[in-house]
Amino acid sequence: MSRRRPRTWVLALALSCAFLPGLARGQTPEGVIIRVEASLAYIDAGQQQGLMEGDLLDIMSSETLTHPLSGDTLSVTPMAVGALRVRQVFARFAIGEVVHLEPGQDPMLMPVYRIMDPERMSQVMLYAQRYAYAAAGSGVPRHLALIPGLHQFKLGAPGKGWTLLGLEAASLTTGVLCRIQSDNYYENYHGLDGRYSVDEFDRQFDRASTWRRRSNLAFWLAGAVWAYNWIDVLWLGKGPSLESGMEMSSQGLPLFQVAYRF
Repeated sequence: MSRRRPRTWVLALALSCAFLPGLARGQTPEGVIIRVEASLAYIDAGQQQGLMEGDLLDIMSSETLTHPLSGDTLSVTPMAVGALRVRQVFARFAIGEVVHLEPGQDPMLMPVYRIMDPERMSQVMLYAQRYAYAAAGSGVPRHLALIPGLHQFKLGAPGKGWTLLGLEAASLTTGVLCRIQSDNYYENYHGLDGRYSVDEFDRQFDRASTWRRRSNLAFWLAGAVWAYNWIDVLWLGKGPSLESGMEMSSQGLPLFQVAYRF
């Protein structure tokens, strides 16, 4: 039995490495994280090892499965616990920006691997975009969100800023104009006397009510835009949340897929 255990351990390790999504077979680490300062990680590899600015690297750890009774190691499974983007490259070391790290993980002395899997690379790029968005928003005052769109402008998202500001302005303007029109019809209704027929009374009242409902809907829309603006600032403002891509169906037809990440 004792001679078989090492072979079982090696086989389990080989299988775990072979099926790990972000780690290619036989891939060696680019280096090891030797220093951590805030969100920066120093790697003991640089230009001599082929690293370049902008490279995306996985921070790898390992999950060890041991037998609860004998204490024997059953498997060691490599797993990605974070990712970083290389920012500066020197001859023998590089500095990377940690864009994602699992809670409770310490990247010190962990190996880093170049990301080869396209799906993992897309995921890490999304992490990097959200990190950059959050970093840009750390110095933007929250009181700018009182006017929808201003906070997004300062964050460098003019498209979202113009959309929120335009919707808010259009909703408020529509609400005010519809309310004025409704008040005019109500004034006409109250100004009618016995010379007018019942149909005219009903017509003026119905028009006043219709314009009042339109005004209320426009003001509700303005309130919804204002509320979404604050939700975006406080919770959703972490960069792009929509992902899209092409995929083939079982019948061989191309499908366009859109996913929203919460």
